[in-house]
Amino acid sequence: MISASAIYAGVSVARYTSSGRGNVEDAIQYFQNGPVTKSSFDYGSAAQIASRSSWSMFASDDSDVVAFRKTLTNILTRDSPPWARLIPFGRQVLLRNLSINERQCFEIAQLVDAIDRETVDWWDESASSIRDAREDPRMAIGREAERKSFEREMKLLAGKGKTPTWVALDDNTFGCDIQSWRSGCQGWDDAVAIYIEVKASSLERHCFISKREWEFAVRHGKSWELQYWHLDAQSPEIFKFADLEVHIPLETGSGVWTSVKIELSNIEGHRSDN
Repeated sequence: MISASAIYAGVSVARYTSSGRGNVEDAIQYFQNGPVTKSSFDYGSAAQIASRSSWSMFASDDSDVVAFRKTLTNILTRDSPPWARLIPFGRQVLLRNLSINERQCFEIAQLVDAIDRETVDWWDESASSIRDAREDPRMAIGREAERKSFEREMKLLAGKGKTPTWVALDDNTFGCDIQSWRSGCQGWDDAVAIYIEVKASSLERHCFISKREWEFAVRHGKSWELQYWHLDAQSPEIFKFADLEVHIPLETGSGVWTSVKIELSNIEGHRSDN
């Protein structure tokens, strides 16, 4: 089990040794006999973590945020802790299953709530190290499309008293990528939730929809839409539930479908949100 105290200890040692002031033993002795802020760190647990690889597990960056991020990356790739397998399922799925000590490490690394590009890249790169490497290019294109849709929704809702949620970033098992809002019968006072599936392609104009994604769409009907981004488009094509329903296969006899490829060239999409 990792803890903030152990990582702080390891990072302190890494900074000391990288500065050329001495070796690991010198560093530990120096800090254990020094100021209470550093002497209280868990050097024993840091040594146990290092024993499974080396002290290079700990980053020496001056910034605690950067040092913790790099150290967490090293731990998950070299040490394969049990929690690492949950990363591809989404940020909140992982965080819900961490101990208090483990979660604190992610909080110090500012990986819990932020959605800036560097943070999202950390989560995606961490997930990529666990997934089959063949998925990487497709995941990168899809995540960039999600970002475009999320930023678009932020602009649409500016000043409306509502904000979208980048659902897929936190929980990849939820069923859609973004939850946003549209005005209701009385305007924004009774705004209604919408659920957005985001798809993208750098080549042909098509997309794949899994059975799980479509079952989510069926549950939400008119409140669901697909936003499709192609290449460097400035806005997505929007396909409503009714636009795609007729193109979903039916299960008859012993036939069961798990994913369907939809040729969007044959379907008229929308450029507005009406």
